[in-house]
Amino acid sequence: VINYGDQRLIGGFDWNNFARSFDAALLRWESGDYRVDAFASSVVLVRDDTVNFSDLFNWSDSDREMVFSGLYATTKAIPAHTLDVYALWLSQQRGNVTNFASLLSLPPAGSQGGNANEPSNFGTFGFRLVGDPKKLGGFEYDLEPAFQLGQLAGLDLAAAAVHVG
Repeated sequence: VINYGDQRLIGGFDWNNFARSFDAALLRWESGDYRVDAFASSVVLVRDDTVNFSDLFNWSDSDREMVFSGLYATTKAIPAHTLDVYALWLSQQRGNVTNFASLLSLPPAGSQGGNANEPSNFGTFGFRLVGDPKKLGGFEYDLEPAFQLGQLAGLDLAAAAVHVG
């Protein structure tokens, strides 16, 4: 399981019927108030009656061949705050992102003219700033903007999201 931040972008999603897990390699550097993780992974596909592997490692030419990688840095050096900065990359040779192999031929949600069998390659870049209520007199806040750029199923992708709490 890989969990970062509030698990909005990367997490096990324990609320789902099948928690998300990864076949992954992760390297961590940590010193004082600073930590940087570099990882490369592939989401494990849930299938009945078999040992579950990510489709990258099941030696099948009919799957997505998805690799999700990134850098995730965290610091608590700012008084009363935690700051996360990340750069993530998803590379998928074919198929749609799903936990169910039978749905791999579906086009991406909202796509017009995209081909689910075309490669998808895009980056997600953002940060997360959280104020610690124990050190801010009971006041807590968090801010997380994220931006995506690249290709999704043969279509240009430019997207943004923000969470404010």
